[in-house]
Amino acid sequence: MVWKRFCASALGAVILSLAFPLGVMGHLLPWPDGWSELSEVAPAGIYGNRFLVVSDENGTNLITIDGRHYQGLSLVFRTLDSGNIAQEHVIAEETRLNFPAAAVDEHGLRHLVWQHRSDGRYRLKYGVYDADGKELERRQLLDEPHVIQEPQIAVHEDALHLLWVENRHGHYDIFHGRWDDGDFRRLGAVHVSTGTSARPALFAHGEALHAAWIESDPFETHLYHSVRTDDWSQPLPVGPASTSGGEGAVFVEAEDGVELLWSSRVAGRPNPIILAAVYGGDQGFEPPRAVGEGSYLRAVAGTPPALAWQNTEPQVFVGYWKDGSIADATRLNVRRSASMRPEIVRDDEEHLHVYWLEAREAQEHRIMTMNTRQPVAMPWLRTVGIDDRSPLAHLGFMFLATFMLSLVHLAMNAGVVGLAVGARVLLARHRIYEGRSLAYSVLLTGLLMLLLLETPLGFGQPAFYGLPHWLVSAGLAFAIAWVLLSSIRVRSDFEFLLAPLLWLFLYQVYALVPQALGMV
Repeated sequence: MVWKRFCASALGAVILSLAFPLGVMGHLLPWPDGWSELSEVAPAGIYGNRFLVVSDENGTNLITIDGRHYQGLSLVFRTLDSGNIAQEHVIAEETRLNFPAAAVDEHGLRHLVWQHRSDGRYRLKYGVYDADGKELERRQLLDEPHVIQEPQIAVHEDALHLLWVENRHGHYDIFHGRWDDGDFRRLGAVHVSTGTSARPALFAHGEALHAAWIESDPFETHLYHSVRTDDWSQPLPVGPASTSGGEGAVFVEAEDGVELLWSSRVAGRPNPIILAAVYGGDQGFEPPRAVGEGSYLRAVAGTPPALAWQNTEPQVFVGYWKDGSIADATRLNVRRSASMRPEIVRDDEEHLHVYWLEAREAQEHRIMTMNTRQPVAMPWLRTVGIDDRSPLAHLGFMFLATFMLSLVHLAMNAGVVGLAVGARVLLARHRIYEGRSLAYSVLLTGLLMLLLLETPLGFGQPAFYGLPHWLVSAGLAFAIAWVLLSSIRVRSDFEFLLAPLLWLFLYQVYALVPQALGMV
């Protein structure tokens, strides 16, 4: 009978208490308010940089690398209408290609450059298209026996400028060329070094061209910058960088000039961080500062500039660049699938459109999108972080994930439980708190557990999501443990073992709810 009352109390207490942490979670993990429904745009390949998005008042275009085999890839140019595919043109078919780069000029023409490999040679191809995908020009810019890769392009003063990485002298350097009036000219190296240069970025601002790239040697890796008016300036290091942090740097045009943002892994930080530095003219860049965590950073101009990036889950986030920091960061993806490598554009009405890759089974990927042009109303379930399209499945997965994580954390904190049991046995033996109520005993156990979790014996603590969530988690653990233990009418030594185990398990359950919601 004791165990029947205990189990009935446990089931009722857990079900009734789920509403409390979910209410707290509503502001901790908000559904993207002011954004559209999630929709699928097109499939994507599993090789290369996979896709780009360009947009202006003439429309939005999606450029993808499709295919399942690295020697049979296709470059596809799609025209989008309200997020749906209106037209589709295959630019290159069943070949080896990679590194597409795109830019839009003031006439609305789409300039596209990509790497093509065949017969042991590396080539850079170039094409010009209108917003409907009609090809206006196609040329071959470079044809070399050594590696040329990672082209980046920008339109500046009625000419198309091109940066690329080339292994011309036995190591990888950054080179510059220009396409003007139907003629392509090599303009030499931006910088020749003894290290390895990668992931260039190119940005036109006023009368100047800005270039940034990652350069590494056997000892260190840095982000370098150079600026060109008449010729490229002496490259200067901006800050620490890493080739595992994403796709290189992005330039942002802010109120006080040009700012450079990039992702890097640094010592002492488990996740890649986002660094920012302000360009100070002849003095170079100011010392970089950390502004967040993430990788695969993308930026789009506007007032204010907007950013998109992914974290390590991976999940896609969007935010605004205001006063030298990321503001209004919002998680966009709302499914259990991994979401990565975002692209962000603004339409002619300044609405944001974010695209990203979503992983599926059997190595399949889909390009997904959300926008601020067609925001949807927020149902009540979404305000507390629950998917209104399949709430039971969402709650079931959340419960299972929380339960499993709680057991793992409980096992990791076996030393804490053992020490708490020993302390309670010692107090009982000396009858220090004899005659106290059950509520007092449970409260003492909880405070003791919280104290021991801060010692070296405490492993696997839940992430801290703010004081309100912490107080709710500890309070619910106390209340539900008291309800369950009060169902056992006969006090015994078993309570000494059960109370710490029960309190810690309940505390872990409620404290881990945000992580469980973040997993779906």
